Amino acid sequence: MHPFSLRELEYEKPNSPGELLREISARSGLVKKASAATLKSLLEYGSFPEPFLAQDSKYARLWRAGRTEKVIREDLRDLSRLPELSRIEMLAALLPERVGSLLSIAALREDLEVSHDTVSRWLSYLKELYYVFELKPFRGSMRRSLRKEGKLYLWDHSEVDDPAARFENLVAAHLLKACHYWTDAYLRAVTGKDPERAGWLTAV
Repeated sequence: MHPFSLRELEYEKPNSPGELLREISARSGLVKKASAATLKSLLEYGSFPEPFLAQDSKYARLWRAGRTEKVIREDLRDLSRLPELSRIEMLAALLPERVGSLLSIAALREDLEVSHDTVSRWLSYLKELYYVFELKPFRGSMRRSLRKEGKLYLWDHSEVDDPAARFENLVAAHLLKACHYWTDAYLRAVTGKDPERAGWLTAV
């Protein structure tokens, strides 16, 4: 379900956690020209294959609009049988401007004029459909982290207008992809155990 990442577009294989830390230290901020150009394209067109490979701004806008409509009007309808799809479209429209800030369900509840539980339920549906994901803050213990509000990000960072928030969303999506890879593939390759049974958790 993950879209393209800079690593897979520029290199043959992903890093392990240790290799990533070593490369971050060794590069000292230096980036290849090819990587810089690819990063610019990812930020402009998004990470999903269709708009990224097309390299066309008009097509990318149309593709994003079609994806949002499909997720809410088709996938969400089939998943939940909810009657208030137009209200969830309003919620989806409010989320890009909140990327990079702590998620406030209370603020969303006031804007949409619905209950706290309703907004929470709608967000859970959007997470299940890979429209948004949430990163919880690190608080020293898993229990305390889960109780705190995290930051909400979009699977398609190109929906975010603010350049700084868009870049933050892109980095968060890259880290999420790396965590999923390390958990689902790297741990199995090393131990032969299922990650969840081994007690490993991703960052979300």
